[in-house]
Amino acid sequence: MLFNLIVDDPDPIGSSSRLDAEYSTESAEDRVGTNRARSRTRRAAVAVVLLAAVGIGVGVASTHSGFSGEWTAAWRARGETPRLAEGTRLKVGLVGIAPPDSDSREYTADGLQIALAGEIGRLLGADVELLPLLSGEADQALGSGAVDVLLTRGTPSLPEWASVIDTGYASGLGVLMRSDTGVRNWRQLEGKTLCVTKANAEAQALTHTLGAQARVFEAPAQALVAMRTGQCDGSVHDAALLAALRTRDDWKKFSATLEARAGAPLQLVTPPDKPALEAAFRRAVDALDRSSSWRERAEKWASNVAFEVFFDQIGPDCH
Repeated sequence: MLFNLIVDDPDPIGSSSRLDAEYSTESAEDRVGTNRARSRTRRAAVAVVLLAAVGIGVGVASTHSGFSGEWTAAWRARGETPRLAEGTRLKVGLVGIAPPDSDSREYTADGLQIALAGEIGRLLGADVELLPLLSGEADQALGSGAVDVLLTRGTPSLPEWASVIDTGYASGLGVLMRSDTGVRNWRQLEGKTLCVTKANAEAQALTHTLGAQARVFEAPAQALVAMRTGQCDGSVHDAALLAALRTRDDWKKFSATLEARAGAPLQLVTPPDKPALEAAFRRAVDALDRSSSWRERAEKWASNVAFEVFFDQIGPDCH
């Protein structure tokens, strides 16, 4: 399955301030019918009104970090070429993760991989094509040229010739539970039900290891709604992203967690026969790797997901 990412959008993750426009666009094109599209539009309007009324802080800053202009100037000063040739299309292999596939609307994906791919593409002036891969497919996809680069948490089994670029971000898996839970350690999740996303192979593997039952959803917001409504005992995602979510005032009743599992670095992997492309990726990563920037990405993820959870929970009651 291929996904095209529009990289000239300065806010590729999406924000609550853009949702109304997205819904109004869907009303003309929604595959599930005009009536459902109108219903979603009404629900979006109600959500916005309620957010304003109750003062829940789920707004998302619509500005982005502006790295492109800043680092373009720096590269030019050193006589380097910061951007790839016009019309370049980067094929990014997403290992063990994929964008949510939902007929109802667009959701924020698990992890930061998709957002980071968009930032890199925008910084290098290239279009991005996302190709979700299983871990066992990564080696062949990179070696055959089916992808230009892999974006992966931890390196899958790869040949020695592959070049690894560390993005500077590492995080383990975490779990978010209702605050009144009796679970105090990971062992106590044996036999419990854990919400995971369909695309998060790492979370599914952990659920199996723990001896828990997996309930699978397309998007993190859907999994977290199920946790909040008692359909699951916990929801498993990137621990750093959950940390940004659980500190929000509107999540106090759903903020129980456990110590994060062993961290895995987020890395790019390139083949040896594309040194110029590898150099471009290294420059982009250097530009994007700042601790404050990773915090901003995590907070933005949490804001978007919090809005989606809120919208999904009130949606069924708004007709």
